[in-house]
Amino acid sequence: MNDKLNKRKFISEDEGAGLAAPLIDLISSCFIIIVSLWFIYESIKLKVPDQNFLTAPALLPIITSITLIMMLSIILIKSIKKFNFIESKKLLKTINYKKNLISPLILLIYIYGLTNYNFSYELYIFNLELILGSFLIYTILTLALLLHIYWGKKLILCLLVSVVWSLFLSITFVNFFNTPLPGS
Repeated sequence: MNDKLNKRKFISEDEGAGLAAPLIDLISSCFIIIVSLWFIYESIKLKVPDQNFLTAPALLPIITSITLIMMLSIILIKSIKKFNFIESKKLLKTINYKKNLISPLILLIYIYGLTNYNFSYELYIFNLELILGSFLIYTILTLALLLHIYWGKKLILCLLVSVVWSLFLSITFVNFFNTPLPGS
């Protein structure tokens, strides 16, 4: 089954990501077109200052949404032409739904932790401030879990990558962008 999908030529956004099946293109393009239409609707409701259309705050979201709809329409049409119900049904059977159901649960626990359990301790390393708080701890744990689930590597490697990335984010936002971290 996977060999058949890999041998076909499908539209793909990222060359390194592999081939996208027409079902995936169909679902994602429909979803993004609906979101773009909603953006246009909400943008039209914004007030235009000085009755000057060229300075309207909704102009950029409308233009962006229209261009997205135009590009996604091409992908949608191509995916409809290449859509095969039997192959799509087989593809849906190969998806691991446990992974896809546990990820939102992990993210909800992450958001709940950030909003309800706030703490922070300031550490200074080489004149750089590091806030050891709920954002850093919860981000390290959540990212390590998600990496382990989707990347499939050993938990210790996922934890190492998560620690390095989370420390980088924390130090960068606090010291260079002067942005407070969530939960601190």
